[in-house]
Amino acid sequence: MRICIFGAGAVGGNFGARLARAGVDVTMIARGPHLEAMQARGLTVQAGEERIHVRPFATDDPRRAGPQDAVIVTLKAPALPGAVDAMAPLLGPDTAVVFATNGVPWWYFHGHAGPDAGRRLPRLDPEGILWDRLPIARAIGSVVYSANEIIQPGIVANKSPARNRLLLGEPDGSRTDRVLAISKAFEGTGVDAPVVEDLRAQVWIKLMGNLAWNPMCAVTGLSIPAIAGDPALRPIALGVLQEGQRVAEALGLKLDTDAETRLNNIQKPGPGGGHKPSMLQDFERGRPTELDAIVLAVQDFARELGIPTPNLDAVAALTVGRARALGIY
Repeated sequence: MRICIFGAGAVGGNFGARLARAGVDVTMIARGPHLEAMQARGLTVQAGEERIHVRPFATDDPRRAGPQDAVIVTLKAPALPGAVDAMAPLLGPDTAVVFATNGVPWWYFHGHAGPDAGRRLPRLDPEGILWDRLPIARAIGSVVYSANEIIQPGIVANKSPARNRLLLGEPDGSRTDRVLAISKAFEGTGVDAPVVEDLRAQVWIKLMGNLAWNPMCAVTGLSIPAIAGDPALRPIALGVLQEGQRVAEALGLKLDTDAETRLNNIQKPGPGGGHKPSMLQDFERGRPTELDAIVLAVQDFARELGIPTPNLDAVAALTVGRARALGIY
């Protein structure tokens, strides 16, 4: 199976390296010093005591790779519409595209069983580029649980070596040959990639945490455990989690977790201090953030549904304000 990792940074680098080690024909689409390092010295993933070193084909020109069986897109949500044209050379007649992004996915209502079936989300796909020019039938959804960071060009630190998961799902919940083939490609890689039928519920289970922790960490500079343990900040985080849960339930989803459980399960960090959420990393490095997909899209749903979200509204306003001050939103 030919698999392309499009946007092979931290998460994509970890997944791609593990696929390559397992013998999968992998292409890494990247840019800048990280690409140059992969081309010169290969890609290294440090996962606890384990060291993975591979030399996959890496390029910034998808035309050199040609059509793939599957493309796994690990770009952040704001970059997706601008990447559609670049992806075109990778797409054969049956190429599936897995979107491994955080937050509400742009395809959310594709294959939906309810009255909103086929509804588009302009906040996440403002000009309909993804829906129309990809096109939508190629989309496979996913939920990623894997903490990674590029510690220097060509070297990725996998900070969750015991927890690397890529939940896969067709938007309509079916178990197609293409999604099963992608799942099978990850066997023996160290990444658990099951096919799930309730992907939207899984999206929201992860999103509830991201909804609280990403913006609060980005604004305060604190770690997740530090916020969870702070007597002034903890109630705000709980409020955001509860509001996210109410929105999910109003959208018809049944979650196998709840806000209090999510908050109580936060563990104290180890000697390294814990992994920084992606939004905090973006704020520190002056990069565009996933505010729309993680925070503001949920706020949009809440307002449409008439659900009060005072904690989320306050956190969102502070985070957007800080991002604007930094020139990244």
